[in-house]
Amino acid sequence: MKIILIIITLLFSFNAVAEGKLEITVGLVIDFYKEKDTFPPELVKSFDAWLAGNLSGINNTLLINKSKYDNKKFICTPDNLIITPDMAIQTLKDYVEADIIIDVKHLPAGFILVLALERTFPCNT
Repeated sequence: MKIILIIITLLFSFNAVAEGKLEITVGLVIDFYKEKDTFPPELVKSFDAWLAGNLSGINNTLLINKSKYDNKKFICTPDNLIITPDMAIQTLKDYVEADIIIDVKHLPAGFILVLALERTFPCNT
């Protein structure tokens, strides 16, 4: 039953995000990836694409920020490291489990992913 509810929620979320009505939350992302082997491959591919799009956007923003605006970086990954969806999910899980002040499970996953990556790959400058 839980799997059916997650599928319905995910399908609604993708449609609602496209219409600007709902954001995919950290809790939803983490729950989905815990049970991703039970979902249809098409749904997993869609979710991986959403996550990859977020990672690509974050990476492009960091590159533009560094090259065009000469600002200090706030996420410092090792050279040649490619953050995969699995790494991003683990980063989110670690961030949720960390000793932080608020419960982030209901916050937008794309926003919290940036904070989680910043915490995982801090800059020593």
